[in-house]
Amino acid sequence: MQVQHGLTDEVQQLEGTMTALKQKRAQSQDVLHALSQQLTRIEEDIACKTSSLSLERRSLDTRSKLIVPPEKHVPETDTFNRTLSPVKSRQLELA
Repeated sequence: MQVQHGLTDEVQQLEGTMTALKQKRAQSQDVLHALSQQLTRIEEDIACKTSSLSLERRSLDTRSKLIVPPEKHVPETDTFNRTLSPVKSRQLELA
């Protein structure tokens, strides 16, 4: 009778342990799901930022091609601060 009572107690402890482990497993799965969603958002954010950075680099490259070097810059006024005519400006550009 005492052996049967001992086995019954052990079965109840095992069932309690199983219930606790199932709860922890469910909590762990919830955390895993939340972390997976967060990882997805981070990866999407990185992709967006990578695209933005690429666009910014292309813009900077385009701007650098549009900037006129000082040696090729044609002033709109001469040394006496007189406005140059469009014809003279074009002649200076061709020079």
